[in-house]
Amino acid sequence: MMTRLKHFYRQHVVAVTLLFFLIVSIAMVAIVYLQPNKILSGADYHFHMNRVENLALSIKHGDFFPKISYFFIGGMGYAASLFYPDA
Repeated sequence: MMTRLKHFYRQHVVAVTLLFFLIVSIAMVAIVYLQPNKILSGADYHFHMNRVENLALSIKHGDFFPKISYFFIGGMGYAASLFYPDA
């Protein structure tokens, strides 16, 4: 049985590999949709949400390309746009 399986795999290496990655990809996407009413976030979720809010406030005040985000560190500011582009 194992020799037949090895022989099949050697003949269809590309197809078996693509099928494996397709199944894994579908499973990973399905995990997201099986989590209703939850936001999947990483360790820096709050940092990036602060960036989005700061960008919205800057645009509201007419500064379309802010260099310093004054929303960070209790109003002290942080130059996050130097490390993470706002586009």
